[in-house]
Amino acid sequence: MNYKKLILILCCSLAIGGINAQTATFNYTGSLQTWTVPCTSSVTITTYGAQGGTCIYGTGALGAEIVGTFTVTPGEVLDVLVGQAGTGGPVGADYFYCGSGGGGTFVWNSASSTLPLIVAGGGGGGSDNGNGSAGVGSATQTPNPAIGGQGSVAGGSGGNGGAAGAYGGSGAGWLSNGGAGSAAGGGFSPGNGGAGGSYNSPGWTGGYGGGGGCSGNNGSAGGGGGYNGGGGGIGGGNWSSGGGGGSYNGGSNQTNVAGVQSGNGLVIITWVATGPISVSSTVLSNVTCNGASNGSAHGIATGGSSPYTYLWTPTAQTNATATGLSAGTYTITVSDPCGSTASASVAITQPLVLAATATTTTNLICHAISTGATASSVSGGSSPYTYLWTGGSTNATATGLTAGSYTLSVTDLNGCSATASTVVTQPNALSDSSFTTANVLCNGESTGSAATIVLGGTMAYNYVWTPGGGSTDTATGLTAGTYTLTVSDACGASATSMVTISQPTAISITSHSTPDNGHGAGTAKVTVSGGVGPYTYLWNPGGNTTDSIGGKTKGTYCCDVRDANGCKDTICVTIKTTAGIDGINDNSAQIVVYPNPNNGQFTIESSIGGASSVEIYNILGEKVFTKSLSTTKGTNTINVGNQPNGVYLYRIISDNGNLLGEGRIAIQK
Repeated sequence: MNYKKLILILCCSLAIGGINAQTATFNYTGSLQTWTVPCTSSVTITTYGAQGGTCIYGTGALGAEIVGTFTVTPGEVLDVLVGQAGTGGPVGADYFYCGSGGGGTFVWNSASSTLPLIVAGGGGGGSDNGNGSAGVGSATQTPNPAIGGQGSVAGGSGGNGGAAGAYGGSGAGWLSNGGAGSAAGGGFSPGNGGAGGSYNSPGWTGGYGGGGGCSGNNGSAGGGGGYNGGGGGIGGGNWSSGGGGGSYNGGSNQTNVAGVQSGNGLVIITWVATGPISVSSTVLSNVTCNGASNGSAHGIATGGSSPYTYLWTPTAQTNATATGLSAGTYTITVSDPCGSTASASVAITQPLVLAATATTTTNLICHAISTGATASSVSGGSSPYTYLWTGGSTNATATGLTAGSYTLSVTDLNGCSATASTVVTQPNALSDSSFTTANVLCNGESTGSAATIVLGGTMAYNYVWTPGGGSTDTATGLTAGTYTLTVSDACGASATSMVTISQPTAISITSHSTPDNGHGAGTAKVTVSGGVGPYTYLWNPGGNTTDSIGGKTKGTYCCDVRDANGCKDTICVTIKTTAGIDGINDNSAQIVVYPNPNNGQFTIESSIGGASSVEIYNILGEKVFTKSLSTTKGTNTINVGNQPNGVYLYRIISDNGNLLGEGRIAIQK
C-alpha cells in the first residue's frame, strides 16, 4: 500500500501551566503523515486509538488514550499513523449484529529505524447484547511483538465475551499483523468466542487484524491486532462481534475515559519553543606553574535546543570542557540546531614565576671548620614552600656548613620548582713559605735580613725566628746562615719554614811589582778575587784608580780595593830599585816611610826603641840630609824638597852607630 506524505501542523498558542505552548494535531487520513520537530528539545504526545464499530445491539468500545513526553532534536522527522474507526458490517452472517474493531494509532521515527515512541490501541466492535472492549496501548520503545486487541465484553444470548487476541506472527517488520481467528467457537447457549490465531506477514504495511471465529448462533468473535483494526466474526454465527484494534505492548494499559475520543484516532503534539541560548563559563583549574599549560575551563549552556555545539577560542576545542590551557582569556561560543548562539569568557590565571635566591650569611673564619651558614629568599609560585639544600637541610636556612658551593631547590604547593646557588668561603691554609731576603753584603758582616709574606690563615699572626728570637715578620742584622720561622694565626694554626742568608766570599788581593831602574820606571799591579764585582781601586800615594800603576820610583805603594757592595781591603806593594845603591837592608817591618813617592816632604814612622837619627843619600851615594829624630818611637816629618827628582836612600842610625833600618824614597815634584 502506497502512502502520500501529508504534513498537517496546526499551531496555536496555548497557556499551559503559565507556559506558552504550541500544538500540532493529526487526524485520520488513511496515509502516513510526518512532522518535523521545531526549535524545542521536548514534546508531549497524546494518542487516541480508533473506536470499534457499533451494531444494533452493541456499542463499539473507545480506543486507548496514551500520553507520553519525549526528548527530541530540532529538525528530527516523526512519522504519524492515525487509526480508522470500526464499522458495523458487513462482516459475518449478520452485519446488523456485529461491528469491526477500531484501528491503532502510532507515532515513531522511521528514518532512524527506532521503535514507536507511543502506541494507542483501537476499541473492540459491538455485538448482540454486548459492547466492544476498550483498546489497549503503551508509551514505550521496547521491541516486543504486536498484541491483538481484546474482543467484546459480552457475547450473544448470554454467551461469554471473546477471548483476547493471540500474539501476532513474527513478520519482518517491527509491527506484526494480527492473527486470524480460530475455527473453534462456543455453542448456542452459551457460546464461547474462538481465540485469535497466528498469522505471519512479511511486514506491517497494509496489514489488517484477523477476524474472530465462532460456531453457531450468538457466539462472540475473537479479537485480532492490526493497523486498520480487527476483523469481524467468520463462521456464519449471528450477532457475532468484531475484534479489538491493534496495540504494541501489553504494558501500561490504559482505559479511555468515555467521551474523550470517539470515531477515528487522533494525535496531538504539544511543545514549548525554546528561547535563546544562555551560556556561562567557569574555571575548573588554573595553571599550577608559571608557563605551564594545565588549566581547564567548563561551559554550561541553558535554553535553546540541544544538542549544543561548542567552540573555544583561541584553542579551537569543541567540547564543553577545554583542557591543557595556558594562562590567558578564553571564549566559549555555544550554538544550537536552530542557529541561536551565545558566548562567555573566562580567565585562566597562573602564579608568578617561582624564583629563589640563595645567599651566604656566614663564611668560615678559620680554615677547614664547619661554621658556615646560608639563607634563602623565595618569591612567586604558591606557598607554602619546601626547601632542600645540598647536604640535606630542609629549612629556609642551612647552618654548620664547611666551605663549598651549596645549591637550594625550592618546591611550591603545586610542585613547581626553582634552584639557586651560593658559595661558603674559607681562608686558605696558613703558609709562610714566601720570603723577601737581603743577603750579607760583605763577608763576615751582619747586614742580612729576611721578611716573610704570610698566606692564608686568620689574622693576627705571631712570629718566632730561630736563631735570634725575633717576633715580627722581619728579621734584621743577620749574619750568613739558615733561619727558621714559625707563624701561628688567630685560629691556632701554625706553619714553619726556613730561609737561608748568604754572603759573598772574602775579598782576596794579590800583588806584583817591577823595580825602578833609577829613573822612576817601577810598576805595581793588584789582582782581586772574592767580594762582588766590579771593583774600584785607589792607590796611595798617587791617587791612581786602576788596578796597576807605573812610572814609579823605589818605594811602597798601597792600594785600597772596594767591591760592588762597598766592601774594602788594602794591600801595599814595594817597588825596589836596581840603580846606585843595592844590598840595602830593608827593614820595612820596623820603619814606614810615606808618602812614597813624594815631593820631597815625607813622614817616617819608627817602631824601634832608642835615640836615632836619619840620613838621606842621593843615587851617587852622597849624603844630602841628616837629622836627629825627635823620639825613639813615633812619627817625624822630613823635608828634602830642595833635592831634585830621583831615588834617594834613607838610613836610620842609632846614637851608638847601629843601623836600625834603611830604604828608598822617590822624589817627584
